[in-house]
Amino acid sequence: MDRLNKLTQHLKEESGEAGKCPFRHRDVKDSSRIRPLPTAAGDASAIDPPVVKATKRTSTDPINFLLETAKEHKDCFTVDRGRGYQYIVPTDVSLYEDILTFDDIFGNPVTPNMSVNKNIFQIPSDQLDRHEQNAIGGLRKYLLNNNAGLADIIAAKLETYMKEVMGESGTMDLRDLGVAIFWPMTEALFGEKANINHAPFLYKAFDDIDAYFGKALKGVEVPEVKEGVTKAYNQFSSMIKESNTGGCPVGPLIKYYDQATKSEDPDLTAKFATAAWWGGQGNTLPSTVWTFGRILGDPEVKRKCYEEVDTTFANQPAADGHYDYDTIPYLTAALKETLRMTTYSIAWRHVQKDTTLTASSGKTYNFKKGQLVGLHFCMRHFDE
Repeated sequence: MDRLNKLTQHLKEESGEAGKCPFRHRDVKDSSRIRPLPTAAGDASAIDPPVVKATKRTSTDPINFLLETAKEHKDCFTVDRGRGYQYIVPTDVSLYEDILTFDDIFGNPVTPNMSVNKNIFQIPSDQLDRHEQNAIGGLRKYLLNNNAGLADIIAAKLETYMKEVMGESGTMDLRDLGVAIFWPMTEALFGEKANINHAPFLYKAFDDIDAYFGKALKGVEVPEVKEGVTKAYNQFSSMIKESNTGGCPVGPLIKYYDQATKSEDPDLTAKFATAAWWGGQGNTLPSTVWTFGRILGDPEVKRKCYEEVDTTFANQPAADGHYDYDTIPYLTAALKETLRMTTYSIAWRHVQKDTTLTASSGKTYNFKKGQLVGLHFCMRHFDE
């Protein structure tokens, strides 16, 4: 993000002159070495990303298909999957930076034809237009600013729940770990009435949504998904109504969405909360189970993790209830390595207006209005 920081600094200075390149500045020794920012279409030297026809491996072995294609096309390429369905795949990491940074050019994080909030969680288009960017875009900032406090709440709930589940034996089946994480996390983030005692149906609702999610996203009505979403929404909606009349307070994420939507509509808050509940669990549960599975499956890694938890982490939490996760760097590294090896996430963007981007190679590429761009993060994870 160094280029963006330099641009911001330059624009704040009174000496900046309109029309000049933002990086031709006295603190940059060789401004010609800095890539230009995205510019409007019209650069005669700009070329279209090369087109690559999809093969069977695009579906059966997507990661290796992408990595092998990236070796030939080191900046970006367009995957043509037939019947007019194409999308650009950036390869150069600097293009990732530009596409994720400039929302005015590359649009909101959720593309209109793939809107989970609209197609799955039934949030009306007019309300999405008003609130989606602020609510979804602001969530990352909210989590970053409050991650320590939220983690402490979840950890406290998790410790209590695990003691009840594991009992005196202190053991449990790894296959039950996902359920064990689900309930403390749901209760901590959404409220006490979203626990296993008050809403035992929530886990099955989540499981049904997750199992048939891909089919429902394509516009196919799936009864299991519809029923799961309805049950979760009704639960969060009733919790909000109870809280608004002086009853049991809701959790921090429901409060966040109420503020992000300016308390426009309790039903809207409940729908955003339902989407966040599914999304958060859908990432956390498999990540945690995969991490513990890999740790327990490697004797040496298992030994180091146990040793770390039994020594440097043994005195946690502190008197104020705060957990110092910096005391478990090896376990943290194991989690990150698991995510690198097992996650397959894609961020989609719709180009909002014709523009050009310059890659680290110096080549400039056309990105045309209406084109779909897929940021395949696995390509960064496996680029060794």
